Amino acid sequence: MMRKQLNILLISIFSLLISNCSTRNETPLIKQDDGSVFYAPKDANGINAEIILYRGIDESTGLPIIKDAFTTSSKSKVYAEIKLKNYQYHRDKDLMLHIDWIDPDGNSFFRKRLDILPGDSLPEIKSAIAVQPEKRDTGLYKLRVYLFREQIAEKNFLLTSYNVDSAKVFPADISKRISAKISFIKKNGKENGTISGNDDVFMIKDKAKARASINLLNGNLYQGKELDGDILWVDNRDSTVFDKSFHFSSNDTISEIKSSISINNESRQPGKYKLKVYLYNNLIGEQPFELIPEQKEKPKVNNPKGIKAEIIFAGKFDKKSNKYINVSDNFKIKDKAK
Repeated sequence: MMRKQLNILLISIFSLLISNCSTRNETPLIKQDDGSVFYAPKDANGINAEIILYRGIDESTGLPIIKDAFTTSSKSKVYAEIKLKNYQYHRDKDLMLHIDWIDPDGNSFFRKRLDILPGDSLPEIKSAIAVQPEKRDTGLYKLRVYLFREQIAEKNFLLTSYNVDSAKVFPADISKRISAKISFIKKNGKENGTISGNDDVFMIKDKAKARASINLLNGNLYQGKELDGDILWVDNRDSTVFDKSFHFSSNDTISEIKSSISINNESRQPGKYKLKVYLYNNLIGEQPFELIPEQKEKPKVNNPKGIKAEIIFAGKFDKKSNKYINVSDNFKIKDKAK
């Protein structure tokens, strides 16, 4: 019993020591204009890092072309340079750095380690990744820098399928504060343009479509900035049956977005579906809907009241007299008889 209590005490002391050995402030400093994050050192002379991202070198000036948004291309790369601050106070020490590239799902896909020995002049700390469309998905990426496995800096950057103005992209975190209101449309009013007959159940039939209207709530937070998103129509297995990208430039007014899919018998099966809206790979809204089989109307038959029917069985009909002969309900089976 005494040994168990001693072990618990040692674990508690060890945990306390670990929690107090951090050299960084837990609350990060965030620069909203370029997506940079810093974990400031507690020591005034502690090492910090500045991350610079660029797409290449300007031949006329020899300076890097600094960007915060990059376009996927078979020949393009995203280059990074890390500048250490206060390194002069630590030249007599071993330093271990890690550079970690993070994809939009939060997964590390490339990591680089660099060891700096005492007395070394400050090296150029650089790294790069290829951004071929078949290799990289579009979305918000991160580059993180670690000193002795403790994160000291981070920088966000956007990877898109088309060129955007990087100065208009951030703060990308705003996308988390925007939500999408999705309304399904049964019929468009032709006279005054109003939407009527909203419903989430559609009947499969020739030339029919399922239509949706999407409004971005708090979209004014992104006014004057680039806006990049996707609309996905998915089936009950979450497989995409149709997708549509949308883009607002810095000069556009955030407005209603419309999308539709064909729901004829050849292209769709009855069942449960969903419409999903993404902004910078963040899901900001989804709405279920259902497709049902076509229900053909039965022909209407007029049956006026007061009309009755009389049924007469007869063995023969006389055309001359226009009368039935051998009226009966019992008949003998024989050749040529009716």
